Amino acid sequence: MKNVITYVVIAILLTSCGKKPTFISAEDLKVESVKDSMMFLKMTYVVYNPNTIKSKLKESELKIYYQNSEVGEGFLNEEVLLSPKDTIQIPLNFKVNIKRLSEFYPKLLSSDSSRFDVKSNSKIETVLKTFSAKGNETVYLK
Repeated sequence: MKNVITYVVIAILLTSCGKKPTFISAEDLKVESVKDSMMFLKMTYVVYNPNTIKSKLKESELKIYYQNSEVGEGFLNEEVLLSPKDTIQIPLNFKVNIKRLSEFYPKLLSSDSSRFDVKSNSKIETVLKTFSAKGNETVYLK
């Protein structure tokens, strides 16, 4: 009986700690610098961790698209601790290729809100396992 309870507890833990964090918003977008044909940005990515145990966001690769064309990439500078059942702000850095983005200047300038798609592939580690979480979020910039 004791072994059955142990297996049930382990099964519950495994299923409760494998959920993808939920995107809430993108905030505090700032241009850090412009060098050659690259624009360097910082942004805060707000996510909710639905898992019931502590997790670590080990790494994250992000690609930024405007009208289905890749215009930049983002990255995480360091591991981020995700508290259980909590919302967290994750600082991210981005590089945007100005030459690629310049193809869309007329549309960007005429629009009061521009839609960017951010596709991510993240590695999340919990006490019991490590898993990948893919995301596809939409960010509107005014």
